[in-house]
Amino acid sequence: MNEAALDTSSTRFGGVSALLRQQWATIGLLLANLIVYVWMGASGVSWTEPAPEQLVSWGANLAPFTLGGDSWRLFSSMFVHGGAMHLLLNMYMLLLIGPLAQKRFGGVGFLAIYLATGLVAGLVSAWWYGTHPVTNLFMQSSIRLVASVGASGALMGLAGALCVAGLSDADMGGSQGKALAQVVLLNLGMGFMVSGVDQACHVGGLLAGLPLGTLGWSERLKRRPLQRSLLFVALAGAAVLGAHQASQTLGSEDLSELAAQLRQQQAAAPAQP
Repeated sequence: MNEAALDTSSTRFGGVSALLRQQWATIGLLLANLIVYVWMGASGVSWTEPAPEQLVSWGANLAPFTLGGDSWRLFSSMFVHGGAMHLLLNMYMLLLIGPLAQKRFGGVGFLAIYLATGLVAGLVSAWWYGTHPVTNLFMQSSIRLVASVGASGALMGLAGALCVAGLSDADMGGSQGKALAQVVLLNLGMGFMVSGVDQACHVGGLLAGLPLGTLGWSERLKRRPLQRSLLFVALAGAAVLGAHQASQTLGSEDLSELAAQLRQQQAAAPAQP
């Protein structure tokens, strides 16, 4: 009796190919965040507890800088994380809702909403910390310097968009609803219970995502993927231009002076990796 080994290579590679086609946006964002994290660690940044100065040098969202000309930090801060646990938590949430977002909005739509709400979340964070000084025991007011990093603002935006887009779904109370509730409650809950969490970013991202979720209601757009992709590309472009313009408008002389002082301190301090 002859033995014949079944050739499963085509099935295996076909499954991988199908996964890449269906989830390319989620996989791409996952890889982008991992690459930045590994790059930071290989450059000498702590893998577990990066110093705030290190995060700022890698593009963290710091109100005096962001609102003082470095609007690019609204984007870069979305891919910088404050250590391994921070990264793992956000990537876990990305894997929870990324496939849902790509199924609902398409890959281009998913990325556009992620980018748009992430930029808005960062802008809200910079505005909040840049315009709401804290007062100490001696009644002296000063800007609270917060180096905000991470993908959670964009993830909250996606969750908000999916909540609205899925209002008509029969399975909203099933796996999809549980995944969204987990992301929203986990982020908002940590903001109230754990110090050092940028709640302004979380709330800003969530609120920005809610109106964008209505784009998932259009059956006409679902049947016209090219038209839908162009709409989302236009949305992303408008978000980039709007965030840049708003960051300049929200700036002030006080923030500009503080940014200049911080840059002088950076120049005088020993070089950080």
